[in-house]
Amino acid sequence: YYNLQTMSTQAYTLTMKFICDCMLGTLSKWLRILGYDTLYFTYARDDFLIKLSEKEERILLTKDRKLAEICDSAYLVKSETLKNQLHEVIKAFSLKKQPKSRCTVCNGELKQVEKESVKDKVPFYVYQTHHVFFKCSNCGKIYWKGTHSERIEEFIQTVYRDKDYGQF
Repeated sequence: YYNLQTMSTQAYTLTMKFICDCMLGTLSKWLRILGYDTLYFTYARDDFLIKLSEKEERILLTKDRKLAEICDSAYLVKSETLKNQLHEVIKAFSLKKQPKSRCTVCNGELKQVEKESVKDKVPFYVYQTHHVFFKCSNCGKIYWKGTHSERIEEFIQTVYRDKDYGQF
């Protein structure tokens, strides 16, 4: 299993990268929202995940006890619900929300773009009522702060704030 005591430096936390196994797809999406470089594959062999985590110096997050036992860079996620999984990983690695999120679809970096450049790529109402847009540098998906942004922030705040998680 992963030795968490070697991971306590803040500098490393800021560059921390993850790879989630096929059982942690939703967790990977939320780690991306928090701004962490997080790979996810729907189908991937264990040996592929291990090699990739070693090659790219990623922490392999898994629900598979056997995989965690054979991979030095693996962390066994014990929690079952998303909220508890996210809290567990945040606590285990002292994660802070990064200033920029990543694309929830492909993990690409989000770059702020000029409003005019998204005119024909977002709904008319969104274009008329929003002024700040971000585009994924990899897949091109466009992001803006819609009403869902408030729910996302509320969920993140409850994960960081809540102490009633019980045992992992």
